[in-house]
Order: sequence, then structure tokens, then C-alpha cells
Amino acid sequence: MKKTSIAAILMACMVGVAVAAAPAIEEVRIDALVKQFEQMNPGQQMPAADRDHLKGQIKSHLQQQEILKQEALKLGLNNQPEVKAMLQNMEAEVYAAKYVEHLKANVVISDADLHAKYRELTRELKLQFAEFDNREAAIQAQELLKKGAMFTDLVKLLPAQEQGLAGNWWPAAEMGQFPAGVQGLVKGQITAEPVEIEGKFYLFRVADERASAEAPAFDAIKDQLANETREAKVKEQLITLFKANGVEVPQMQ
Repeated sequence: MKKTSIAAILMACMVGVAVAAAPAIEEVRIDALVKQFEQMNPGQQMPAADRDHLKGQIKSHLQQQEILKQEALKLGLNNQPEVKAMLQNMEAEVYAAKYVEHLKANVVISDADLHAKYRELTRELKLQFAEFDNREAAIQAQELLKKGAMFTDLVKLLPAQEQGLAGNWWPAAEMGQFPAGVQGLVKGQITAEPVEIEGKFYLFRVADERASAEAPAFDAIKDQLANETREAKVKEQLITLFKANGVEVPQMQ
């Protein structure tokens, strides 16, 4: 009895069955997704074999998406208001991401910028405080300071109030955990307004500053400084752009 191969059986079954060619996918679309994957996994060098495998998976995925897209178009789903809105949102996200990427690639960072950032991250501040039971008392103390009283005189002028005149040293990089009124103070400065914390009101003063003894060398964190400086400059540009177009951004993450 003559044996029939599996291949022959499959060929016989497919006689008369038309099989459409898989959708053609432009290489640039595949490369765009590969780049996106690499951006999500920075610092990882992908072997050539793994990269080819990834491109094959991406191509198959895009082909499947194209097939489903064509079926959706046949049903007229592209005319649904919700679908149109989703496409508009996706388009805006793509353009927004590319614009931010453009800003990051073209922002100018000088050595002065890097050294300023290094100083910001590695200095320590000696922070004094005066505590008050209510805002009125804190404002009264602030008026005394404006008239020339020294911060250390508050303990004599307002003896009932708790004082932290000895001061504590804080890494400047950790000042972000303090209320906004305390952040950004430099040596000799006092908070412009009383700061409320858990029902009490405080005046803070930076009595002194110094370089941290545990700070890493400048060259060791230069790339980190460049990245953080770039992010800060781009954020500043975006806030300015939004404000110029009527959108207030209280705090950008």
C-alpha cells in the first residue's frame, strides 16, 4: 500500500483555497518599535540574534494589527465618534513625545550648569527654626526681623516660643521634603512667609552651608548631572510654553 506524506495531504486539502499574502509592513515601522523598546530598556546591548528575533515578533504583531484594522474599516468602525477621538488622542501623544524628545536633544548644557547642579546636590545647609502657636505670632516675629532683629534674638524677644537656633545640617538634595517656602533658601535667607506644619507656624533660616564630606567626585556623577540638568531645562521650557498658551501647570512630574 502506497504511503501518503503529510505534506501531500495538506496540499490536497488546500487545493482551491485562496490564501492571501500577509500584509506588507514598512521597515521604518518595525524600526520605530525596536527603538521604543530600546528606550524602555536603556543601557542594555541587544545581541544581533535577539534583535532579529524581536524584529520578527514585531513584524508579526503589526501584520496582525493590519489585518484587524482592515476588518474594522470594512465595518465602518472608523466613523464612530469614539474611535475618531481615540485616534486624535493617540496622535497628540505621539507628537507631544517627539517634541519633548526634540527639546532634550537640542537643549544646551554648559559646564557652568553642571557645576551648579553638582553644588546643589552635594552641599549641606544648616537650618534654624522658630516655632509659633499661631500665624499672628510668627508674623510679629517676622516684622522684628525686618526691623533689624537677628534671628538668634527671637529667643530673647519671644521667650515663650520654642527655638531651634543651634540648627541641624541637611543635604540640599533632601530639601524637597520640606514645604515649598523652605526650598530654595540660601545662606542668610529666612522664609518669606510663616510655614504651617501640623498646626504650628515656623520661620526657617539657613545659617550656613558647606560641601558634603561624603559627596562623590564631580566626574563620577557627571552623566547624572547632565541628565538631571537636561530634564530641568526641558521642564522649564514646557512650563513656559504651556503658560504662554493659557495652561497653568502647578507642578510637573
